[in-house]
Amino acid sequence: MDCAGYDIYRRPQDKRHRYMDDMALVQKYGKLDVFLIMTCNPNWDEITHELYHGQMPQDHLDLVVHVFRAKLEELKRQLLEKDILGKVRAYVYVLEFQKRGLPHAHFLLIMQGRYKLTCPEQYDCLISAKLSDKHKYPELYNMVIKHMMHDPCSVLNRNCLFTKNHLSCKNHYPRPFNATTLQGKGSYPVYRRCEDG
Repeated sequence: MDCAGYDIYRRPQDKRHRYMDDMALVQKYGKLDVFLIMTCNPNWDEITHELYHGQMPQDHLDLVVHVFRAKLEELKRQLLEKDILGKVRAYVYVLEFQKRGLPHAHFLLIMQGRYKLTCPEQYDCLISAKLSDKHKYPELYNMVIKHMMHDPCSVLNRNCLFTKNHLSCKNHYPRPFNATTLQGKGSYPVYRRCEDG
């Protein structure tokens, strides 16, 4: 399996070299199938249990980075050895810091033959654009509500960050309802999003 993994610090002069390495992977193995982002959560137990009273995760970035790195290695193991998304043929990832100082990783995965995403039904096996059942999966439901929900914007909330200086949400929320997943423009899928109240 081929990989190009990059650490957090990149010199400007080697960006082109790294880009060319990535494009060589695409040329050899085909276009990308999965774009995956892993973001550090400052509320992970491994971080919060090590802080003294009154301390914030930002006070111990060394701890934050060590925990993130351990979880990143576990994610890589799950992706590449346990095949949780299918067999990965080649991958690239980049580590960066967000503006508030938290690390995150961007993965680009090229899947092996039968695991390549070629039709809308395959997207539905990996991605769900609906809330989990609140009673069946309460922990997952609460995580999505807390970390992945877009606040009301546009006419519902003119003070929203995504609406300022725009007539509507700059991220085009809410997305339209779709009974099925469709292949959108430029190979981007338009995910199934049922009108269920």
